[in-house]
Amino acid sequence: MVNRVKEALGIEKPVIQGAMAFTSLSPLVSAVSNAGGLGVLGLGYMPKDASIAEINKTKKLTEKPFAVNAIMQEGIVEQADEVLAATKPPVVYADAMRLNGALCQKYFPRWHKLGMKIIVKASYLADAVTAEKAGADLVVVKGWEGGGHVSFESTMALVPQVVAAVNIPVVAAGGIVDGHSGAAAFALGAEGIEMGTAFLVADELPINDKAKQAIIAAGDMATAEVSYANDAPFRMIANNLSDQIKDLEATHLKAEAAQKEAGLDAKTIKMGMYQGDTQNGAIMVGQDLSLIKETKSVKQIIADVLQDTKNVLHSLENVEL
Repeated sequence: MVNRVKEALGIEKPVIQGAMAFTSLSPLVSAVSNAGGLGVLGLGYMPKDASIAEINKTKKLTEKPFAVNAIMQEGIVEQADEVLAATKPPVVYADAMRLNGALCQKYFPRWHKLGMKIIVKASYLADAVTAEKAGADLVVVKGWEGGGHVSFESTMALVPQVVAAVNIPVVAAGGIVDGHSGAAAFALGAEGIEMGTAFLVADELPINDKAKQAIIAAGDMATAEVSYANDAPFRMIANNLSDQIKDLEATHLKAEAAQKEAGLDAKTIKMGMYQGDTQNGAIMVGQDLSLIKETKSVKQIIADVLQDTKNVLHSLENVEL
């Protein structure tokens, strides 16, 4: 049986590495692509020249397909379009908390004409339907179990709804780090998986070792979902920063809190990930981080998750109902 995710993207394994702003850059992205998955550059709000340079670095490190995320918001997507036109990466990873259909209709045909495949990350059923109508090649459906910006619905609730509503391939994201969660994704109807948190402890990811050790040391109930004021909540390891954001939103009107939180994620991600300030910086992770016990190479992470997924799916054949 042909896997449509692998076929659409030209990859060997149905694994996509989540776009993580300021974190998933050329070292990690190239390692994922070289291991047979699809690495995704999390360029976020990076300046144009820096974005082009990072894409060119990635091209030097891998000859395999990789993706570049484009934030589908007016005032932001215009620069992404210029970067994509200048560099022509194999795949565009269109990213937005609420998808703007008009922007998709405007840019997707242009990107396809330039030879790029288009992935859309959807946090809502309506966004997945919009993505298909606009011509997306596949959709990543991310539930609230994931790290970083998340949905208001769980992966388990969201994925089967999207599978029933669209004809393009669906990739499940949010809460996937091992064989059990991987098998669950395929059981829900997904044809591939996206992982972010699992790759944060990859040997090839050059973040501060204190951040990696904080992830490995974390147990269950170790995350906090914050920043509702901007209607773009994100999940991170609970710490002083998450407590401060919760206090801010509890003591200020929504508009005031949103203004004070503007740009907070960019600054605090760098503090947490690169400076190793695990109490005052942001380490954005999913709820399943307690299952991560050690650092590994990207190749080993992918191999272990896929093999364990196969083992779990095989074991389910013996379940008596």
